[in-house]
Amino acid sequence: MAYRDERLTVMSAMSYTAHMTPKTRSVTIRVDEATDRAMRELQARYGTPYSEQVRRALTIWLRDQGVLKTERPRAATRTRS
Repeated sequence: MAYRDERLTVMSAMSYTAHMTPKTRSVTIRVDEATDRAMRELQARYGTPYSEQVRRALTIWLRDQGVLKTERPRAATRTRS
């Protein structure tokens, strides 16, 4: 019986996570050797994946161009005293 309960918990978590992840597309880009070297150096230094570096840079550029809305800042969480 414990195995069945464990499976249901894992399946519930997977279902919840699947609905919460944003939709992404896989694309191919071409970069020159200097850019590739710099990206890989940052990946080695900070551990930030190559694709995440590209996503961050694109997000900043698109916001600067005014075609991507800025996310609203979240409200500060209150602590109970």
